[in-house]
Amino acid sequence: MTTEDNNLNIPTSPRPIGYWLRVIDRRLDDRMRELFAAEGLTRRDWRRLNLIGGSVADPRMSERLASRPERVTPLIERGWVTGEPGAWTLTEAGEAARATLLEPVSALRVEVAGAVSPEDFATTLASLRHHARAERREHGHRGHRGHADHEPTAASPGER
Repeated sequence: MTTEDNNLNIPTSPRPIGYWLRVIDRRLDDRMRELFAAEGLTRRDWRRLNLIGGSVADPRMSERLASRPERVTPLIERGWVTGEPGAWTLTEAGEAARATLLEPVSALRVEVAGAVSPEDFATTLASLRHHARAERREHGHRGHRGHADHEPTAASPGER
């Protein structure tokens, strides 16, 4: 690629995009860890709780979870989940815990989105989604840590 081909008049930063993506992800991980500390949960436990509770529809994640039932054990031991792999459901206590945790998670999501205008936030998400899909098409890469870069559907804003 020549310099002329690479001159797209894109604003530059002294840091590459990967740096900023990692900074944001680490900060979100830290904030989620703080939100869940009192319950002793992880961000992944939260995702599993939402998947089992039906507020996130992600067939691939459901299949992976059914093949690794030990990952649901902490939620079962809390009395939040019951049933068999692939057919788990939230208990009444699980529903109540999810509802209680949804409030601070939703507030964090609003805070994160509120750092920029709604238009800029929507553009950022769309751009990242397009980049991920283009990278996958060009290089056949799967998403982070082996996750395919597909979009689960969500019935509520607090799934992640």
